[in-house]
Amino acid sequence: MSFPYSTYDIKNKLLQAETTVLRHKNAPHTGDRYVIVMFNKNMNYAGSTACERSTKIQNAPAVPTSYIPHNQNVLETQFRTALLDILNNTRFPVDRCSRGSGEHKPSHSKYGDAKGTLLSFGLSCSRKSRKERESNNLHTRASLNPNNIKYNKLYYAFIAYINELSPNIFGENGIYSSCIIAKNSMCQWHTDKYNIGHATLTALGDYTGGELLIEKVLPTSPYYVICIPTYNRVELFRKKTYTKVIERYNLQSKVLLLLQSDEDEKAYSEAFPDLGFVRTPAGLLQTVNFISNCFPKNLRMIMMHDDITRLLKVDEHAKRHTVEDGDAFFTDVFNRMEQEGCHLGGVYPCDYPLTMCKQPEYTTSLQFIHDPLTFMNNLQIPLTLELQNKSDFERSVLYYKHDKKVLRMNHYTICTKYNPKGNSGNGHRDAKAERDACALFLKQYGEYVARIITHKNGSTSMKLKDGVVGQ
Repeated sequence: MSFPYSTYDIKNKLLQAETTVLRHKNAPHTGDRYVIVMFNKNMNYAGSTACERSTKIQNAPAVPTSYIPHNQNVLETQFRTALLDILNNTRFPVDRCSRGSGEHKPSHSKYGDAKGTLLSFGLSCSRKSRKERESNNLHTRASLNPNNIKYNKLYYAFIAYINELSPNIFGENGIYSSCIIAKNSMCQWHTDKYNIGHATLTALGDYTGGELLIEKVLPTSPYYVICIPTYNRVELFRKKTYTKVIERYNLQSKVLLLLQSDEDEKAYSEAFPDLGFVRTPAGLLQTVNFISNCFPKNLRMIMMHDDITRLLKVDEHAKRHTVEDGDAFFTDVFNRMEQEGCHLGGVYPCDYPLTMCKQPEYTTSLQFIHDPLTFMNNLQIPLTLELQNKSDFERSVLYYKHDKKVLRMNHYTICTKYNPKGNSGNGHRDAKAERDACALFLKQYGEYVARIITHKNGSTSMKLKDGVVGQ
């Protein structure tokens, strides 16, 4: 084999990949292995755009091959056990595309000389003619798979399990509307050329081996994911970050909302059906650590707060200008980070145009990277819970210690409220807790601190030592 590939363990995990263009196969295994592949089909007839969902999927940017966050809880375990019990007692038919018949009918190429045993569920493409369906006021190919009824016990057990593992990942209105469940099928190198968009794969069962091998291909355009932790602030998020940044720059397909409660899951998914989301532990820092650990190393991540009102640049005359192309700016920051060997980047922490215009365009010395807009090539570095009120300072130091650099774009900044009041939202800093965190920060990272200022309201500001070389 002449092309490079990566190996992934997908047992009880979710792996997302562009399987329509990336060649992939599974390694040999022992024991019963059930693979679930969730995907989308083009439900449009030739030349039609009646299925808006299919058109949107076809126009979406590529995603990186990466694990996506999933729930690990009592319900997930119970649903998986129930599904496995049904799977172990289900007779899987041979895929009609892989049955073969001696020399007269070769098997499906992706199975080689073997046979695929699988069941399909969800939506399928109707085999009836376009004219016949249009006469019944049906203008797309979308049709319910008859296996949903024929194997209804298995189908509903699968629905319960997969949507507990990752809410809203599957269904007519989920990320994916079609799936197959394959038992002990041995795929050869292939692409899923008849699907559209990316797919997500997972496996379960009492087996060993069976890893998924996926071709390594650099994306044609750099990919990043925007992670937005938000709590009980649907309307504030709508008025600020969603309208002023996400919608303004058409970034919906790159966003993952980090939600901490059942109430927020319902409220945000109803208010913003165009955005992805994942359930996280309670607490801002716990959420940040969780998502950093879930995503693979070196994935381009933007941590963005929910109350940003403007992304701006200052010129040499200290005049503010709203950034015209947010995606181009974000991509440029990541490209500069990679050129400079930095895993952490950011913008100027305050909207001070007179100061900003006197700075170099960007710096790579030890500088404070403010957390409302943080760029990371993920290193999976956990932040200290006791320092949660100084987490952006700690991240700045830890990434600097790793690279001896952090990148800060000094002519760019954001407009946001530094310390939101009230019990809701992310980012409120209690003065006493902040003072305590400051003292602890000095104890752990004092060598990187130039000075501390205590304000009248009890909050603190720290200046990091420019040019410090960490050990």
